[in-house]
Amino acid sequence: MPYKKSKYSAATRGSVKMAVIDVLNTYPQAMTITEICASDMTLMNQTTQFMSRILNELVEMGMVKKAKSKKKKRMVYMAVCHLDKAYDEEDQSDPDEVEEYW
Repeated sequence: MPYKKSKYSAATRGSVKMAVIDVLNTYPQAMTITEICASDMTLMNQTTQFMSRILNELVEMGMVKKAKSKKKKRMVYMAVCHLDKAYDEEDQSDPDEVEEYW
């Protein structure tokens, strides 16, 4: 079976990973793929399939957490560095108002 060449180069994948990490570190809330793409000019033209692949690689590395949002009915992603802050905010607010992500 012949090997199919990847559409994206290693340099492109690396730069997209860095842009995604930058966006997720900038915003403390959990974000969907479309929100991540909309918040950075370099990510606006990326497909959701490619972004999903990049985000899954970051989840496997342990840099990003992934969960299903009940409110948005989509997968949301959050940088690990913001998880402690999210837990602190949940402890201070009413438990009925807080949506469980993690």
